[in-house]
Amino acid sequence: MKNPLIEIRIDTEGVQNPHIWILDAGIDTIGSLALKYPVELQYFIPAIIKQFKNGNLFTKKKCVRALVNFKNAGIDISRYMPAREIGEFYKLLGIGYEAPEVG
Repeated sequence: MKNPLIEIRIDTEGVQNPHIWILDAGIDTIGSLALKYPVELQYFIPAIIKQFKNGNLFTKKKCVRALVNFKNAGIDISRYMPAREIGEFYKLLGIGYEAPEVG
């Protein structure tokens, strides 16, 4: 990509799957923007959780960052997570979680 003021080159040579590289960049971008526009972007959370569960380690790292940013911006990310897995997700995200009392 090139304009009169800036030139950006994306080199995917040596990358096993360039689609994953683009996916990770997208997750990273959404995570960064989540701090400023959490309500407008929260519909991405289910897709980020899916990638967190199924992605490679680098993708998971990007997902963790994005989910923590959503949480820090005031979004209740637990409502997007499978109930039986919330505690485990929160451990992986480094966030304290107390299960609601049943009874």
